[in-house]
Amino acid sequence: MPVIFDQYVNRKTGSSALAAWLNEQGYRTKNGRLWSSASVITVLRNRAYLGEIYYRGNWYPAPHDLLITTDLFDRAQAILAERGEDRYRRASNPAEYLLTGRIRCGRCGQAYVGTAAHGRDERYTSYTCFTRARYGTKHCANDRLPAEQLEQAVTRRLWKVLDDHDLIDRAITDAYERVIQLDDEQQGEIAAIKRKLTETRAAMDRYFRAFEADTMPEDTCAPRIAVLSEEAKALEARATELAAHEDDEQPERTTPADLDSLRSTLRAVLNESTPTDAKTALHTLIDQIRVDARDHIEPTFRIPAVRIDYDYMDGGGLRLNRRARVEALRQALANVR
Repeated sequence: MPVIFDQYVNRKTGSSALAAWLNEQGYRTKNGRLWSSASVITVLRNRAYLGEIYYRGNWYPAPHDLLITTDLFDRAQAILAERGEDRYRRASNPAEYLLTGRIRCGRCGQAYVGTAAHGRDERYTSYTCFTRARYGTKHCANDRLPAEQLEQAVTRRLWKVLDDHDLIDRAITDAYERVIQLDDEQQGEIAAIKRKLTETRAAMDRYFRAFEADTMPEDTCAPRIAVLSEEAKALEARATELAAHEDDEQPERTTPADLDSLRSTLRAVLNESTPTDAKTALHTLIDQIRVDARDHIEPTFRIPAVRIDYDYMDGGGLRLNRRARVEALRQALANVR
């Protein structure tokens, strides 16, 4: 779109402002989507507008005419470099954003992503709602949050929670009781399934006997037997699934010694390990950070409640799902030890 080059070079419109302008004018990308800063920059770097074609890693002269002048294209590249808007050069190491994947916008529901900007002498990193970063503040105006300050604030809050022994004890007690309750409910479900299976099979036998005795026609028996057969298969599958956990050992409650070990490990990881390890550790203990505004941020943490073995603990806490999370947590803690 030549209009993009004209707005960017001659009217000095930045990529984000240009994306907003294109959307307001009713323009859409070739895929029919809204414009974003990234899609504008993709166009500005596209040498197809110079009458070239990309093939196997190189650009070659193409039969179509130039859509813009070489001078206009070169000026656009110079402005990209001057403004630091080249997304390939400004790409950051994802590991430096310790909370990505855990922050959720309370306004539009999208995740917050790590973003970076360059001042005169310094690089600034932030967390920005994906909708705002991609489509601008007209689509979501939730606050952009300084990365380092947010990470420090959330980490301080996490330590405050871990050091509140009364709070931790109540949370563990509640979560552990729910684990035991889930096991009891599972046993009750197994018994109910066995009763239902017995009833279903008995009903199938009655239809078979009626058909064999010629007291009920086939067009009546067959559909009903088919339905009962499917019900029996579903019950048997669920019974098999539950039986796989029927012999599980009773889970052990997390002890104060376990929590002390967790605190020591977390402290060592945050102070001495790589950003990747620190990110893994925080993700193990943070469930979600909801952002409604800069002054209204609500983190929810996973409190270890059940000991799986001597080395690993399930991080379910107030949102415990013991069997679903154990393998993921094994991997997470194995990576940060």
